[in-house]
Amino acid sequence: TTQSSSLLTPNLQHFLTIKLTPINYLLLKTQLILILKTYNLLDLVTGRDPCPPTMLTSPSNSTQSIPNPSYISWCQRDQLVLSWINASLSESTLSLIIGKNTFVDALNSLNQSFGAPFNTCTLQLHMQLQNLKKNDSHVSTYLQQAKYISDELSVAGKILSHEEFNAIVFNNLGPSFHAIVSAISTRPTHVLFPELHSFLTSEEIRI
Repeated sequence: TTQSSSLLTPNLQHFLTIKLTPINYLLLKTQLILILKTYNLLDLVTGRDPCPPTMLTSPSNSTQSIPNPSYISWCQRDQLVLSWINASLSESTLSLIIGKNTFVDALNSLNQSFGAPFNTCTLQLHMQLQNLKKNDSHVSTYLQQAKYISDELSVAGKILSHEEFNAIVFNNLGPSFHAIVSAISTRPTHVLFPELHSFLTSEEIRI
């Protein structure tokens, strides 16, 4: 998510081969998600790349505010992907995102208009995540499978909080990980996926 916008401008005609209509939403959404993954922008959908503050306190004068470079960079990413959304819409669907100023707002509007048939799919994904067990697989494999399902849920409009995701993972790790789960659960700060992965893989080596 830190790449410059000059590196993130593909010719969408080579990627988005269709225009959105009321009957092909899932197909187009699948293409868009592949593009987001290719250009490391899926975190805009999952919430792992939230909008930062617009201003920061000046390091040289605590009474002054200065523009936040991270916000400027985030806006560039967001508006780039929003332009991809615009490019994917047909004339009959373009009106659905009028007044939507961010990519997430536009995607939510499209989900509300066309996503109802996928509620069953969302439920199935949630059940799949709840039922995913580590069993004899490596921790890294288990976590990547869980993250993949979580990302798919986010794309479908069901964004899991870090606490929800971690709770599901902890519940299905097995008794060998109870000690590290207890230690992580008592931490005062959020444990994000990279840190969670590091903790659990280290514990796997230890045990």
